[in-house]
Amino acid sequence: LDSDLGTTIENIGTADSDQTDPVTDPEGIDVPESVLEIVKTNTGFTDNDGSGDISEGDFVLYDLTATNVAVALGGANLTNVVITDDLTGDTSTPLTLAPGESDTLSVSYTVQASDLGTTIANTGVADSDQTDPVTDPEDVDVPESILEIVKTNTGFTDNDMSGDISIGDDVLYDLTATNTPVAFGGANLTNVVISDDLTGDTSAPVTLAPGESDTLSVSYTVQASDLGTTIENTGTADSDQTNPVTDPEFVPVPDSDLVITKTNTGFTDNDGSGDISVGDDILYDLTATNIGGANLTNVVISDDLTGDTSTPATLAPGESDTLSVSYTVQESDLGTTIDNIGTADSDQTDPVEDPEAVDVPESVLEIIKINTGFTDNDGSGDVSVGDDVLYDLTATNIAVALGGANLTNVVITDDLTGDTSTPVTLAPGESDTLSVSYTVQESDLGITIANTGVADSDQTEPVTDPEGVDVPESVLEIIKTNTGFTDNDGSGDVSVGDDVLYDLTATNIPVAFGGANLTNVVISDDLTGDTSTPVTLAPGESDTLSVSYTVQDSDLGTTIANTGIADSDQT
Repeated sequence: LDSDLGTTIENIGTADSDQTDPVTDPEGIDVPESVLEIVKTNTGFTDNDGSGDISEGDFVLYDLTATNVAVALGGANLTNVVITDDLTGDTSTPLTLAPGESDTLSVSYTVQASDLGTTIANTGVADSDQTDPVTDPEDVDVPESILEIVKTNTGFTDNDMSGDISIGDDVLYDLTATNTPVAFGGANLTNVVISDDLTGDTSAPVTLAPGESDTLSVSYTVQASDLGTTIENTGTADSDQTNPVTDPEFVPVPDSDLVITKTNTGFTDNDGSGDISVGDDILYDLTATNIGGANLTNVVISDDLTGDTSTPATLAPGESDTLSVSYTVQESDLGTTIDNIGTADSDQTDPVEDPEAVDVPESVLEIIKINTGFTDNDGSGDVSVGDDVLYDLTATNIAVALGGANLTNVVITDDLTGDTSTPVTLAPGESDTLSVSYTVQESDLGITIANTGVADSDQTEPVTDPEGVDVPESVLEIIKTNTGFTDNDGSGDVSVGDDVLYDLTATNIPVAFGGANLTNVVISDDLTGDTSTPVTLAPGESDTLSVSYTVQDSDLGTTIANTGIADSDQT
């Protein structure tokens, strides 16, 4: 037993007889005990990128040593000793360890990007036939730094002494890359290179310890194409250990010669809906103004949506010219923003633009047709001939873009009954309902009444919603059976005065949609004139009428013909 390990098992033998006292002899057997011990040690790492720190792609090295430690009576051999590394999944070859012997498993783990800034937790496990598994964890911190770049406009050389940034001036920038530690004191970053996307300049590669920085200074000469724009310049820093990082810097270059203002001045509501819709005309004014200090010649205004252009004009400082245009809304514009750009140009300036966005709201028309029940005119409990099937047809204005738009002349139509609603205008979210009824015909039994609701408006195409109503059907079946006769004269044959016996059984046989109740079912016998009490039969139910007929002299030598009849309200 486990409890015997490391102890001496004391065992006493006893002998006894009728003529003697008991005699004994003890025997002690030592049970040696060992324990299995494991020690997991981080033995270093392979610095594959030469950074001097543990980083992505480096190999972290471990030794896992299992030892047979004798704890009592000299210890015992441990068999099938196996060492396992839970991080790498590596295992050692099973072996036997005598007391004091050890076995070592060496493993390596490749650092992943997800390990940066974390502690790699790794546990060694040793097991044997004689012991429970033992473990030893080993944690390795993986330092992390991030590379930051800050790009700063440090001024400009005012080569023309204008006091403003202008053509030929040099805009100055400093691009500073910094190793910022974020975990475990940070790590070295190697081959740090700074580049400027506007000038194409790059720095010499350097290694930055945590907290260190490197700066690249560059200059950019302003071009004619930069006037009136913002010079966008991005600095990038990269290293062996990080992904590229960027920092943009924006420097506006003034150009105050020609400006254009485009304004939406309204729309013509051609369909009277109160919203911008297909066929309406959107109105714009495009105004070009000379806000500089010199005349501008051949000033032309153009509208990119309509293609309209103004007559070339000369504008003195402070003067303006306006072009008025209109655009007719198309089906494809619904639910979108119409982007329209006005452009002004002159001999002295580059083209200038001003966009104007006009939202065109959109709604869709939705119809939902619902069967709201039926009038059970024959009290059968099922939809049957003569019952009225009831429907509600509801049309709704569903806003799908930019708050939705009014829908005018909304009309609901029922294709089965031909009923139509009075035309209405529906605001977004509003609904209109048409209630109709349809009387079930004989031809509807056992089929699905297909009925479609249709809704239409000035702004939409017709939309439909079908509604199917199943009309169950049963048939009434009768079976007449001769159940024997009363042999009143004991002749053994049917003879005058005997009573011939019949059972007439009527059954509700379902033929479609589970069948329907049959009401006022009556069975009658044409020979005797007997009839049953009216009953209601559910699908599958039956009713039986038993009758008898007394044989007459005139029946002798003939065949008695007798017919059973069954009838109901529905058949």
